[in-house]
Amino acid sequence: MFGLDLHPAVVHFPVALAAVGATAELVYMVFRRPLVKWFGPILLTLALAGSGVAYFSGKAVGDKAEHQGVPEAAVDKHEESCLWALGTLGLATLLSWPSARPGRVSGSRRSSL
Repeated sequence: MFGLDLHPAVVHFPVALAAVGATAELVYMVFRRPLVKWFGPILLTLALAGSGVAYFSGKAVGDKAEHQGVPEAAVDKHEESCLWALGTLGLATLLSWPSARPGRVSGSRRSSL
């Protein structure tokens, strides 16, 4: 966009959102406050969406980085670590949503009498 590489700017938002989202999930696991219930799943979902933007913005500037002297192996390793992070974040996001499900009774068993 306007000759600027967005990847360096875009990549930091998913990292921060994922860290805060994971922390919110841990806080909810410990304290079970309704106020915190939705923070984790929403922040992790935003982080996952932002990670997609970061991935595609990185793909767009990969060749440019190689032309500027970055070794191809480093670019490939960076892309591979991104894909692992995307997979891990996707799994964490999927696992976080059941904890936010309305009407869920946590810590108790229902009897079927």
